[in-house]
Amino acid sequence: MMKESEDMRFNENNEAAPIDIMKELLRFKNAKKLAAEQLLELYEKVFSDIGEEGASIIMAYQAMLEDPEFIDEIKTRIKEEGMTAENAVASTAERLETFIGDLDDEYMKARRNDIKDVAGRLIECLQGI
Repeated sequence: MMKESEDMRFNENNEAAPIDIMKELLRFKNAKKLAAEQLLELYEKVFSDIGEEGASIIMAYQAMLEDPEFIDEIKTRIKEEGMTAENAVASTAERLETFIGDLDDEYMKARRNDIKDVAGRLIECLQGI
């Protein structure tokens, strides 16, 4: 995860300037849409290659990408903490991974990697990778 100071942009005088919140929210919205499209394509490929059982994890990723708590926390971090979209995704995922890791439920602990995968995909979409 990036340090808080890396959330700042610099203007022409090399002075720290806060991020453009609306721009970051739009970037996040577009990245979320792209990630959803990628997951749908991946689902179709996996489904045709190995069947529904193998493709079901992709639908779980899609559900996480649409989860209101996950999405709202990212948006809140952008709006209220002035984070870049990348940092908001990374810090939200990190919080969820920690929370799930502290649970006494092995199934839920296994979901940490799912969170990492979805967050990684979102960050890649944000960075145009």
